[in-house]
Amino acid sequence: MAGLSQGAVMKLRLEERSLLFNTYLPWAFKTGLNPQPLINVYWEEELGTDVDVLPERLRIAKPLNLGELRKVGVGVGKEDKGRL
Repeated sequence: MAGLSQGAVMKLRLEERSLLFNTYLPWAFKTGLNPQPLINVYWEEELGTDVDVLPERLRIAKPLNLGELRKVGVGVGKEDKGRL
């Protein structure tokens, strides 16, 4: 599986590969090294909680804004939208 994923990385365009190594992977490692246990959260009680407040209260790292990153970092054109 690791070899297959490396092959997939090699097929990325230079801009996409740069975004992967400089943005996505550092965020994933930082988030993965500091996990918060969520097994004891009563999710039924959290259904009414605002989406912006919940990650702060549960100490969860907010995900990256992929829409903004794609606009700024990759410069996706109409013909490339299906690839991302």
